[in-house]
Amino acid sequence: MRINLEQGINAYQLVYDTGGNSIAALRHLLTFTNWNTFTNPKTLILTDLDTSCTAEGKSEAALYAQVTDLIHAYPIDNLIGIGPRMTHYAHAFHLREKRFYPDISALVASSAFAQCHQHILIIKHHAAFGVHTLIPLLQHQCHETILEIDLNAIHHNLHYLRSHLPQKTGIIAMIKASAYGSSHFEIAHFLQQWQVDYLGVAYVDEGVALRNNGITLPIMVMNPSPRCFERLLAHQLEPVIYSLHTLKAWQQLLATQPKTIHVHIKLDTGMYRLGFLADEVEAMIAILQATPQLQVKTVLSHLAAQGNPKQDAYTHAQATSFKQLTAYIEKALQIKVGKHLLSTAGATNHPTYAFDFVRLGIGLYGFSKKIQPHLQIASTLKTTISQIKDVPAGATIGYERQGITQRNTKIAILPIGYADGFRHSLGNGLGHVCVNGHLAPVIGNVCMDMVMIDITDIPAQEGDEVIIFGKEHPATDMAAKAGTIVYEVLTDIGQRIKRVYYKEVDLTLCMHDPSHA
Repeated sequence: MRINLEQGINAYQLVYDTGGNSIAALRHLLTFTNWNTFTNPKTLILTDLDTSCTAEGKSEAALYAQVTDLIHAYPIDNLIGIGPRMTHYAHAFHLREKRFYPDISALVASSAFAQCHQHILIIKHHAAFGVHTLIPLLQHQCHETILEIDLNAIHHNLHYLRSHLPQKTGIIAMIKASAYGSSHFEIAHFLQQWQVDYLGVAYVDEGVALRNNGITLPIMVMNPSPRCFERLLAHQLEPVIYSLHTLKAWQQLLATQPKTIHVHIKLDTGMYRLGFLADEVEAMIAILQATPQLQVKTVLSHLAAQGNPKQDAYTHAQATSFKQLTAYIEKALQIKVGKHLLSTAGATNHPTYAFDFVRLGIGLYGFSKKIQPHLQIASTLKTTISQIKDVPAGATIGYERQGITQRNTKIAILPIGYADGFRHSLGNGLGHVCVNGHLAPVIGNVCMDMVMIDITDIPAQEGDEVIIFGKEHPATDMAAKAGTIVYEVLTDIGQRIKRVYYKEVDLTLCMHDPSHA
């Protein structure tokens, strides 16, 4: 069973699966939806159940009584039932809104979806009803190129990284830059389910969007603009303060508003990016002492080269400076603060400096050099072959005639280009994609919306799936060929590419042990 989550038309969120329509599968689908703490109304589309999975001796009436109990146990607002058995037991469902149809055609012909604007549509179906034909009508984007995010992999990586930290160390999950290209709403819901301590975003707008989508976790804003202070207060976001200028701006704001706000103080211990330098700490402390409404929750800094063993002496010097400065701040303010210095690379290379929190970013998505074999890659960028054509030796392919065939060549055209994040620099044989288990080189220049590949020696046909990067052909390979880093490859993925989030479940476990559901 694979549960999918993606954007739909009319501001729908679609949650659907590929498993059988059993009680165990329905329970897991509803549990997954409930975990994601969606704030919009939820509409369940449910067909007649697969009675072949009914326990021996259980009547049909008892089975549907179990279904009604299950639905009533979850916050489902509306029910759309499909099939004669669902219609027969319609009286048993006590929901605000319920509608029943004999088949999918009747549902599509009705006005039911007109009343579901901005709803969460949860679709659970028996294969015999052909609900798979309904899903494409509700999907927001029909682009053949999609980014799949494996939520099981993110969970695995979170658990692995947690298991190698001191038990007292909390997790700040960094989901800035649209969760490293994955889209932060869905990832934030998932991380909230697994009880990380904080979410970290770069800007206030990112935090406001999370609050508006049902995220209740504490949210740390790494680079809050003074112009956004009112919005930050209104949405209970916690700013990182890194300069005397911003600290004074907060002091002036709170002089007219008797409010208390949690803040985080960033020190510059040698990264020479944002943060208070050592000679500014005295002035910072004086302002904090004069402004009791600013309650310091944590003090943080950032290591410049935590993943480079050749720079360990510099890393240790930064950590020493951090410990000394935080001790001085605590003594002067007579408080205890949380401390955090490490990101993913630091957590794996310098766990001694884990302190109270660790900021996990790229490691959650499956990338960190030292522990790469232990992580699972979460993102797969895939597309399909739009067209295949045979071209003669000596033909020129694409713009500027840069691709020249050395033999009779079979090329495939893919609906992805540099506007989607497939870099122009990967043209002319430098970049490769995976077609039916074989690596195929790019031929010619990469276009804005298309790329051509050489599949002369690869069995393929139009419509076949092509992996741009994924578990077997990782984004780190693409980054190396493009002369960049994996962070840039992931965050460059264009917004017109549909994101699909999925979670795989072993239903055989659910049938033998209901706790797995």
